[in-house]
Amino acid sequence: MKPVRKSIDDRKISVYPCGAENAPVVYSAMYAENGKALLDCCKTLGCPDFDLVTISELDWNADLSPWAAPSVVTDNDGFAGNAGGFTDFIRESVIPYAESITGAPSNRIIAGYSMAGLYALYAPYITDIFSKSVCASGSVWYEGFVDFAENNQFLRRPDCIYLSIGDMESRTKNPVLSQTERCMDRLYHSYSQLGIPTIFEMNKGNHYKNAVLRLAKGIVWGLKS
Repeated sequence: MKPVRKSIDDRKISVYPCGAENAPVVYSAMYAENGKALLDCCKTLGCPDFDLVTISELDWNADLSPWAAPSVVTDNDGFAGNAGGFTDFIRESVIPYAESITGAPSNRIIAGYSMAGLYALYAPYITDIFSKSVCASGSVWYEGFVDFAENNQFLRRPDCIYLSIGDMESRTKNPVLSQTERCMDRLYHSYSQLGIPTIFEMNKGNHYKNAVLRLAKGIVWGLKS
């Protein structure tokens, strides 16, 4: 089925219904809307049917950051810590609109890449609307996040958690980004010790290589777990 699109509060919402009743729905914030490519990649990997809802044209670093933090990559990364407000936006505006089109889902998965991957891990601590988390090449180096994750309880404990990075992502002179693999490993062990089915997958390449494929692999794993 063709996607249905709407702008809400200056953000672009794209709904890709699969046509199956009570199908699971994947919500994903995207830096640039790329839902069709993601769905095509998922199908190539043998993914079960699911509805996809993408949210794009957002303030990437501000909307997806859990709390305000210093810049890491540029002089002004804009980590404003607006993830709580973004979560309210999903719950109050995106879900009612999207699921008026797709129908009630069997479960909701939050999936994302880079900062959206970080958000996919943070969301279950502050909302109960998602049942599974997919974090592909997530920005888990974010200041204070690993300590937060290890010392706080989920509002809704995820049924499973997918983690991945590229094997070159930590090979950088940036002292913060160089901790990415170590941070992801700590999260993997922390979630596993809680008894949550968790996988940590290492991909070839740097942060920007095969982003769609990496996210698709996480979604497929999450839907089959």
